[in-house]
Amino acid sequence: MYPSPACTPPPLLSTRSPPQQLRDRVIERIRKTELALDWRTEHIHRALTEAPTPDTATSIPNITLLPRAAGRHSQRSLTQVLQRSATIAFTRRSSVPLNVKCSISQSSQHSAGLFFSTVPSTADLRLTDQEFLQNYWHRFGLLGALQVLADRSCASPCREFPPRRMNEITDTFLSGTHALQCSSCGTLKRHNSVLKGPIAANLTKQGYNFNIEIEHTILDDDGKKAGDAYVSNPYVDEPKTILDVTISCPTCPTYICNAAAASNDHCTKLAEKNKHTKYDDLASKLECRVVAAVFTTYGGWGDDFKKTPVDPYYKKEFKAARKNGESGWAVINDRLRYERHVAAVICRENSRMLGSTLDARCGARAIQRSAPQRSPVADSDTEP
Repeated sequence: MYPSPACTPPPLLSTRSPPQQLRDRVIERIRKTELALDWRTEHIHRALTEAPTPDTATSIPNITLLPRAAGRHSQRSLTQVLQRSATIAFTRRSSVPLNVKCSISQSSQHSAGLFFSTVPSTADLRLTDQEFLQNYWHRFGLLGALQVLADRSCASPCREFPPRRMNEITDTFLSGTHALQCSSCGTLKRHNSVLKGPIAANLTKQGYNFNIEIEHTILDDDGKKAGDAYVSNPYVDEPKTILDVTISCPTCPTYICNAAAASNDHCTKLAEKNKHTKYDDLASKLECRVVAAVFTTYGGWGDDFKKTPVDPYYKKEFKAARKNGESGWAVINDRLRYERHVAAVICRENSRMLGSTLDARCGARAIQRSAPQRSPVADSDTEP
């Protein structure tokens, strides 16, 4: 028996015919392809667009559907849907190069490009004009338009582009992509800056024991350090964690593919998969878990790190704040600060690495490189 006459039992079998079921699956697949570009406006996109058909293969915005956006800002909602539809139409053009499609897709990942909207209220969030501009150029694929000095090459230990190979220079070098993934240009320093800076500070604040020294970390079968840090919390019922940090460059030729154009987390998912393949067997033997903290040079966050130590902590803090009668803005602001801090560190390190190949005079003739790109303002925790 059902609790009320209004409740009716679900049908045991679908009443839709096989052709209709197939049509529904095609439509849902089209929807998922569109929503992969930006997860943040999924609900409003579904509400304000007509369902795609196998013939049109796209959702069509319809202004008469605005009543479905009740409770939201109508103009902003419609603008979001129109911009998304324009982006989808652009990326589906056969004339658009694959690398441009990939860049657009990866730029929509969580926190990617967050430094654009970061107010430099504290020293750890402040960028010089040169740092800001070079990351702006990288984010929008404009590094290739910059001039590179003819006598500049990668750092001498680099085997791919040493000085003797300057006559064989390629677009990978000229665009700055090589510098952002070259170990000789300092990928390890960028990696350690993120690990020992914002990540260590946040995990310590959460109550974790954060150890990166070799005697405190886990060793693999070859006696080498497994992961970058060993994280544990005696006050939380969860397994100890092997944390490994990676920062991927979406413009790297490895990530220029149809999968990256279709999914905004392709780069981070691939890196996370590689880390788990490398450490999962060892972690299972030691009853630990592996968390891959994967970021992109755009500032995007991978799901593995975001959903494991970050989301649960801030959700718990938000619920506690609401239970105490607070708005929860302080918790939201604290998380935004964390993400902005990570973005600023990545930006500073990207600029330092690009400095090994890019002409410092480009786009900076009237800019003082040591000056902040915006004037510092008073720090504020007030609710907007």
